[in-house]
Amino acid sequence: MFGLFKPPGKIEIQTDKLSYSYGETIKAKVNLTMNEMKKAKGLRLEFYATRQVPYQRTEKDAKGVTRTVTDHKTETVHSFSADLDSEHDYSGSKEYNVELKIPAQGQIKMPDGILGQMAGLAIAAGQLSGNLPKQTHWYIKASLDIPMGADCTKQIEVQVA
Repeated sequence: MFGLFKPPGKIEIQTDKLSYSYGETIKAKVNLTMNEMKKAKGLRLEFYATRQVPYQRTEKDAKGVTRTVTDHKTETVHSFSADLDSEHDYSGSKEYNVELKIPAQGQIKMPDGILGQMAGLAIAAGQLSGNLPKQTHWYIKASLDIPMGADCTKQIEVQVA
């Protein structure tokens, strides 16, 4: 690839703690270090959560027998984004301090209709059996948008329980 698509810098994300509770605020530092000067559209921060949501679909086998299959899809249940810096020439190193509020557990979006009912039943069944898998995954992502070049991007998963 001859370095043609190699990002001209590096982003690191550090949080103040290893794990958080719903309703807490994450204090994080985004460190951008550029190896060379590059014009960029800006530095963007995203804070989002996803989870696997069950859904049902029907399928037919080779003999024409129809059956209902439960599958899963990824749904975004929380999303926040903000520009940390604007369009200009980026060089050297810079640190950005951010605070991200984790919503209270009751404020997390549930799917509408039958999907929401199925998700609620799956959560209730898991709670009753004591075997509730960690369903929601939280991420912080920072991206430096470089036109006509490789973007600098870093994403970390944040533990929320």
